[in-house]
Amino acid sequence: MIDLDEDVAAPDKVPSRASARAAIDMLGRKIVLGDEGFESGDVLSLDAVSDALRVTRAMAREVTQALSHIGMITMQSRVGATVRPMPEWDLLDRRVIEWCLDSHWSDLLMRSITEMRLAVEPRAAWLAAERGSASQTNELPKLAYRLQEYADNPVFQSRVDDSVRVKFRDIDARLHAGVLAASGNELFRGHTHVVEAAMDHRLREQWHGRERRRGGKNPFPLRPEPVAMWLHIFMVEAIVKSRPRAAETLCRAMLAEVDGELLTDPDMATAVDRALEVVRPAPDEVDDYRIEMDIVRARARLRVGGRDRGPIVFIGVAGCGKTTTARLMAQRLGVPHVEADDLHPRANIAKMGAGNRLTDEDREPWLNTVAAEIAAQGDVVVSCSALKRRYRDTLRAADPRTRFVHLTLDRNTAAGRVTGRAGHFMPAALVDSQFDDLETLTDDERGIPIDATAPTKAIVRTVMDRLSSLG
Repeated sequence: MIDLDEDVAAPDKVPSRASARAAIDMLGRKIVLGDEGFESGDVLSLDAVSDALRVTRAMAREVTQALSHIGMITMQSRVGATVRPMPEWDLLDRRVIEWCLDSHWSDLLMRSITEMRLAVEPRAAWLAAERGSASQTNELPKLAYRLQEYADNPVFQSRVDDSVRVKFRDIDARLHAGVLAASGNELFRGHTHVVEAAMDHRLREQWHGRERRRGGKNPFPLRPEPVAMWLHIFMVEAIVKSRPRAAETLCRAMLAEVDGELLTDPDMATAVDRALEVVRPAPDEVDDYRIEMDIVRARARLRVGGRDRGPIVFIGVAGCGKTTTARLMAQRLGVPHVEADDLHPRANIAKMGAGNRLTDEDREPWLNTVAAEIAAQGDVVVSCSALKRRYRDTLRAADPRTRFVHLTLDRNTAAGRVTGRAGHFMPAALVDSQFDDLETLTDDERGIPIDATAPTKAIVRTVMDRLSSLG
């Protein structure tokens, strides 16, 4: 028990090198984690705190007093320092937020932060549009477009380079802080650090590009939703054009992305359409937003009954767009993408590069490698020619849930595309041989043919719709 009347540190303790700030952090985390002796209701003795933190008794006293100021400890004369339950902590304190987000409380606190943002930020957007000065809002459009640029950067999902994600977080924080500041409401502005903490957590824990467990479900996208990026841009445009109601609506829709599939709510979609009629963004931007919304809705339908689970293999001849389409499909589903061309043995690449077609014997070890990737990944999108039925049987054997998407196009279009691309080992001279080998999907194969000449995003939307009915 801590004697609150004692002012002098015990002489038997050697002063620790740890700073008071580090000691506060250590004790705060112990309480948040519920370490033995530091759980809710536990009475902390000065000796216990001093020993646990390896600090002097004087510093132990300073640390407990600091935590009492943020509601984590109650200091009472003759009783001592008692750990308080989590709901009584100051959950708006920067340190408490950080500790909780690094603990088993993270899901609960993120939900609370999201609910608070939904209550505060749309109103802040309204006020910013209503009374924000030009000096406060002029930077917002630039930030919104830069945010979209970083969200689209392929390096965003890198597991070894987080530089793009860090820049995205910093710009996003500046944008949201700018909206809160432009609202003219000092209480709103005072909550900027809460939004920043949520973004930092998402960067570290939800957008870290971590591997997924086979059969597991990551509830968060591996990169920002394109729809949300457009909504950032449209919200900012509404603020700059002094359209308060539209700004509020678009902000609410933007925040819906962090709270599940609320964007598929027809009422919200209708409200967004009305807001866009008022704001009148550039037509090409609205068109891209609408196709992305169609993809979001198609994905929601695909996820009903878990139809988004299991391998999806894009097949077809060279030049049909397998890699580009499969990569976008993987991004929108939030699953890994495997490019089969990257798995070819060097001998195969050299043979094709010399203009010689591969034999079934050449392809066998390659297909076995692709199948091994499918077996290991589970929920994955693959781009692989898989021209013959026997090749597809090898891939399906790795996971019976495998479905195929055949991107179809004619010989002339395929040859033209292959001729026009650089840096690939497949020469245009081999396109005819691919059509010679091609065996289209049969009725007993789980798959669909899709016109490969359509725009890539339209193909992804159509694939999601067709697969949701395929079962």
